[in-house]
Amino acid sequence: MLPDVNTMMWIEAKQMAVNVEVKRVCAQTRIAALVRKIHQQAVYQSAKVAAITIATRVRQFLARLFVSNLLQVMRADKEYQLRCKCAKIIQTSWRRFFWRNRFILHQERRAEEVRQKIAAIRIKLQALRQREKALIVYRDVIRLEDVIATVTISFHDDTLYQGGNSMLIKVYVPTTKETFSFNVEEDAIRECLEKALSSEGRLSW
Repeated sequence: MLPDVNTMMWIEAKQMAVNVEVKRVCAQTRIAALVRKIHQQAVYQSAKVAAITIATRVRQFLARLFVSNLLQVMRADKEYQLRCKCAKIIQTSWRRFFWRNRFILHQERRAEEVRQKIAAIRIKLQALRQREKALIVYRDVIRLEDVIATVTISFHDDTLYQGGNSMLIKVYVPTTKETFSFNVEEDAIRECLEKALSSEGRLSW
């Protein structure tokens, strides 16, 4: 081969070898730098956590020591003792006032609920009395052989809805405090009325 060609080929080969070696060295350097970075970061984080933990414990210990010494000095002081007693009295009074108010409010709510229930029961009983009063057709005080009795004749509560004419007769004797009830059906009422109308003189039950 020609010398010039050999020289050119040798120069190109050396340049290519240098490029390959440079790339290899750069790759090794980057890999080593990355590994050292990860290792150094782990070491730094461990050292940082250890330092923070030690500093925290030391500060806690010093703060506890400071507060303990301060409390010992304050407890030996009469003014501090007086303040503690005043604070306890104030807290006790405030708690007593707070819970007493809550108990009073609870009692008022219970009383209001009882009043509402009583009012509802009164309204219901009043409606029932008005209903019973509307069903009464006759009431009178009579004497039967020297015995005074109260006679009340009224419709049954269900006759207004069923359309019947049966009646209920109640006789109350005050001397014995007894009440006698008699149920009179429609046929018996019609027969009684017919006999009363056909009889002469004053009509009587």
